[in-house]
Amino acid sequence: SRVRVEIPGISDTQRAEELIGSKGKLYFAEVLEVVESTTTPQITRNRTIQINGEQIEMYSYVRDSNNPNLWYRVKNVFEFGDSPFQITGLVVTDAVASLNSQGAGFVVNLNFNNEGRQKFELATANLINQRIAIILDEEVIIAPVVRERISQGRAEISGIESMEEAQNIAVLIKSGNLPVDLVKFQERTLGPTLGRDIVTTIINAGIIGLIIVMIYMIIVYRWMGIIADIALVYNSLLLMGVLSWTGAILTLPGIAGIILTFGTTVDGNIIIYERIKEELRIGRPPLTAVKFGFNKVFSTIFDANITTILAGLVLFFLTSGSIRGFSVTLIIGVLGAMFTNLVVSRLLLESTSHFLKPEKYVKGIVVEKGGTK
Repeated sequence: SRVRVEIPGISDTQRAEELIGSKGKLYFAEVLEVVESTTTPQITRNRTIQINGEQIEMYSYVRDSNNPNLWYRVKNVFEFGDSPFQITGLVVTDAVASLNSQGAGFVVNLNFNNEGRQKFELATANLINQRIAIILDEEVIIAPVVRERISQGRAEISGIESMEEAQNIAVLIKSGNLPVDLVKFQERTLGPTLGRDIVTTIINAGIIGLIIVMIYMIIVYRWMGIIADIALVYNSLLLMGVLSWTGAILTLPGIAGIILTFGTTVDGNIIIYERIKEELRIGRPPLTAVKFGFNKVFSTIFDANITTILAGLVLFFLTSGSIRGFSVTLIIGVLGAMFTNLVVSRLLLESTSHFLKPEKYVKGIVVEKGGTK
């Protein structure tokens, strides 16, 4: 059988072979202490325990994969619950590197099967504020600190400084699940042309869609359409500014979230403008119509956007990886849309209400010299 392995972000094929070229054994262990030594430390007192028919040493020293002089004394078996158990790579279903959406740096998101979820929940519940080492081929890949009990079958390793390091850790964890040796058949390095083309196509589609929407708003709503376009551009700049300030990295779902906020901004303005048109039709002066229009649709705009934000929060907390990027841009964009719709557009329309032509919307009222009939 042949297996095709794709590793994004790695151009060094030799490094890729080192990452996935061996069968390996991946397991999790409780860290008891960390020592520095140029020679392998020795366990003075040890014992073995039988798990699933296999005799396993309870304690051992394992080397740090990045520092040959750093050693971890680990407990290879978790003795919590009814019987001792091991957590191996067989219970890890996925490992994905991504941007840390809640702070600086990068993270690796781990997913466990049902057996792994139960074991990992039991281990983390008893090791809060202690370290669990992830070990592959008797070398520690990483040894994060347990911050809380993890019960949903999903764990996040944070504090990683670069995306390359996060990707390497994710690949190493996933490669520990392979029960067979790998023999290289063919290797190829593909440049980022395809990904760049996809991103360029999406951005161009978004720009074209934005221009079409802006033209439509001007044709249908005249001066109010120009205000809507200003609000749309303002919200776009506001969103980009927030993402730049936070140092966020845009993914394809994130770009999709930005494009979606274009529609959210315009949709809110259309609701407001239709209400203003109703006020003008019953004969209210332009400034009064603008104030009444905004006052009457405030709860509608607020409720509609809050429901979208709640959906974004659900996506953020229950998903991982690039889907979180979509939820972040969506939430920020919707918050910006609320601000531009209810504050920016209102200020602009109230200050320029004299540009509105109420006679275009009035029905059943004839304007003549000397008054109306």
